[in-house]
Amino acid sequence: MYISKQVEMSDSKQNYNTIRSELLVDALPNLQNRLLLLDFDETLWLRNSTEAFLGHTRPAWLVSLILSIVMLQRPVSRRLWPKLWISQKDWLRVGVITVLLPWSLPIWRRQVRRQKVGQEHQNTSLIRVLKSKKPSRVIVISNGFHPIIAPLMESIDFPIELLISAPLLTGAIWRAQGKSANAEAILGKEELDNACFLTDHIIDEDLLDRVGFGILCKWQESSFNQVGLSFKRNQ
Repeated sequence: MYISKQVEMSDSKQNYNTIRSELLVDALPNLQNRLLLLDFDETLWLRNSTEAFLGHTRPAWLVSLILSIVMLQRPVSRRLWPKLWISQKDWLRVGVITVLLPWSLPIWRRQVRRQKVGQEHQNTSLIRVLKSKKPSRVIVISNGFHPIIAPLMESIDFPIELLISAPLLTGAIWRAQGKSANAEAILGKEELDNACFLTDHIIDEDLLDRVGFGILCKWQESSFNQVGLSFKRNQ
């Protein structure tokens, strides 16, 4: 049915499960008295919020040029600071665009709200499953950036208690700390001990291992299209 991976942490073992999306309803634990943490990009929302923001920014040719120049430093950065580059490259890309093209964020907020972009690409299959499970509390935790994600969530057809995501100004520090440390700092240790976390990407393994019940689930309907120079996603 699904694959269970056991991980040694301190003196105890915790599990996170890797499943196919069609098996999610059976794999989820009882959520009525459990905090549910959801990844945003390509999980609750079937696109990547960072790439969607960059793709909406105009003029497109200038955005593509700027981002391609930023990515030209990749070979050096990957050699000198491999882990840092992986976690910080999106912060650099978004930061450079918002500084050089300061109209980008206000236009993004206006267009997203008017066109209900969040609802357009929401994960209806996941939302249907969650509504049947009736979780008592749902919190979105994302490495995406708060000013980009917040307007998207306004039109999503599912109640979310809180959005925990990277601040734009100090996003480099936030991302370097990792989802597990950021979630524990805001929610507390006891909350995470019993929480369920659902994500689509192994990069979130720190939080998958940390919570009481972790689920890694990819969605065939999701899409990732990088703006500017394109490299393998995990690089």
